[in-house]
Amino acid sequence: MGHRYDGMGALQATAKREGKETAEIRREIEKAIRSAMQNNDPEIRALWRVIAPDGNPPSAEELIEWIAAQADRMQ
Repeated sequence: MGHRYDGMGALQATAKREGKETAEIRREIEKAIRSAMQNNDPEIRALWRVIAPDGNPPSAEELIEWIAAQADRMQ
């Protein structure tokens, strides 16, 4: 049975650790997502097609949850 990952909890924990608002952390991550999705490297673009098959940038929470699920599968 798969785990349910808490992207919002991760954002909140990061914000607390960094002394920032959760919304600021979310904005920073979503800015990085949009930038990363513009990468022209074919391998990177292929990965983004797996992460976001519809081509729309995932939210910060969605990306955190996707990465956590992938890490869990690797264990």
